[in-house]
Amino acid sequence: PSGAKPRRSRRERCEALPLAVFLELLDLAQHQLPLQPADAVDEEHTVKVVDLMQQRARQQLLAFYLDPLAMLILRLRALLDPGESRQEEPEVLGEVYRSLLSLEGAQAIPLVASRLESGDDLAAEAAFALADLRTPESLQPLLSRFREGPDTWFASVLLSAIAQTRLPAAIDFLISLIERDGRESAAAIEAIGRIVPNAELRERVQCAVDLAGSPRLHQAFRQHLPAEAE
Repeated sequence: PSGAKPRRSRRERCEALPLAVFLELLDLAQHQLPLQPADAVDEEHTVKVVDLMQQRARQQLLAFYLDPLAMLILRLRALLDPGESRQEEPEVLGEVYRSLLSLEGAQAIPLVASRLESGDDLAAEAAFALADLRTPESLQPLLSRFREGPDTWFASVLLSAIAQTRLPAAIDFLISLIERDGRESAAAIEAIGRIVPNAELRERVQCAVDLAGSPRLHQAFRQHLPAEAE
């Protein structure tokens, strides 16, 4: 489909994963790898040592990650409630969601989509992870969750994620929101503005704003999609 990312091999996708995800897997699998170099006590080489440790972590954990067992561990990590275990940055779990989607594709969508329900920071990470997949299958949960009527903050998150997919169906949905001049119409304009639309899309938004005839939307349009200086 238009805008879809080229399919990479499993090894290429594993090698591209952030170090934080590898360390998450390491922690869950209760592995202990000899990552500490002998010269780690030399403070003058601290930066070099950190880089070396990261390289070793990636090399050793890649072999583990390519094992089928790792997929089960990654799924477990995505399912764990951080409130019942340890406090973590939402961004770390966001990378877990992205990694799972990158490796499993459509099979992982229901699991990640289930995290949208809470409408919190973790739900936002799940929304953008789904958006990064840029497939019709990953767009559908975002649309469905938006139609459930989330609060204003999470609605804007969902609209940004929908726009980020850049799929024709996503853009059509946002344009229709603008034309109806509803509560979230201005947020839809802002979401489109964040993806830096081309001239054709900007013109579509302008037509939708003109059709709605709302001063509020005209102001949002000028703010988020300003005319380029000649």
